[in-house]
Amino acid sequence: MRPLWLVLAVLVGAAPLFAQSSIGPGRTPVIQGEITLPNGNPAPLIYLQLEPENGGGMIQSATTDSAGFYIFNQVGVGNNYTIVINIQGFEPINKLVMVTDWLTVENFTLVPIPRPGEPNAGSSVPVQAVKIPPEAWQAYLQAVRQIDKGDDAGAVSNLHKAIHAYPKFAAAYRKLGAVDANLGKFADAAVAIRQAFKLEKNSDSYAYLGYLYLQEKQTKKARAAFLESIRLSQNDWLAQLELGRMLYDQKDYQGAYPHLSLARKLRPELRSTHLLFYDDLIQLNRKQEALDELNSFLKRFPKAPEAPQMQKMKVALEASLAHQPH
Repeated sequence: MRPLWLVLAVLVGAAPLFAQSSIGPGRTPVIQGEITLPNGNPAPLIYLQLEPENGGGMIQSATTDSAGFYIFNQVGVGNNYTIVINIQGFEPINKLVMVTDWLTVENFTLVPIPRPGEPNAGSSVPVQAVKIPPEAWQAYLQAVRQIDKGDDAGAVSNLHKAIHAYPKFAAAYRKLGAVDANLGKFADAAVAIRQAFKLEKNSDSYAYLGYLYLQEKQTKKARAAFLESIRLSQNDWLAQLELGRMLYDQKDYQGAYPHLSLARKLRPELRSTHLLFYDDLIQLNRKQEALDELNSFLKRFPKAPEAPQMQKMKVALEASLAHQPH
């Protein structure tokens, strides 16, 4: 039995950094905005993810430019997305965005996490500016523009130039990993993502690395990457979800249970977390819990495309439970 919902691919899409002048009514829908530091200054080189909630495509990434501007241009009207920003030293941001028109604007101000014993540290936490050599920065921007035009091969060349000019350019390595994956060069993509992780350690890099290993059918390496992501952050919902899905596909339903359960708890606003968890409960013959999950899903997503099918399953499950001996 395959899951009702195919988990969204983790393939990171690309987004241009400068596009204010290229958008207008009737053009491709976009989500854009600015990110500022606590002192009001622009926040450059901030990494964002855009996660689709209701079939709005693949997970995408973007990086703010020198003015703190970002843009996602692979969105659809009528879809919901979550903007995720995780910057060390600042409060994490998870903002649900509903796209109802061609232009959606979401601005954010980073909020520092006070240090223990320093209740007022939030107003004075220093932010170290990242010094990117001009030649590296220009090559990176040119690569992003090429990606926006569909010239992935050209972008690879400029990303390598950016990295050569500034070997600690973690954002360029992440972008290179995404482009290599788009080109089907998964081994090269994995190398780039590993290097990005060395420069900026975060669980997201390992979760994406796990996805790349899955594309190469290296399930052992993929599982190890997801486990490392979870070791770094128990609350990495994507690694929990992907590891749970892997175990489910291997028919290890009991092993999948805690991972799918936690993914559903961490991201209840995503339909996929409910549906995969429900499938696992059915395989474990935990019918009452599965019914509870159906009720929870229908209450939260009454107009979802899967709702009619889930309603039928609910009726059938209720009938099955009613005929069980007490």
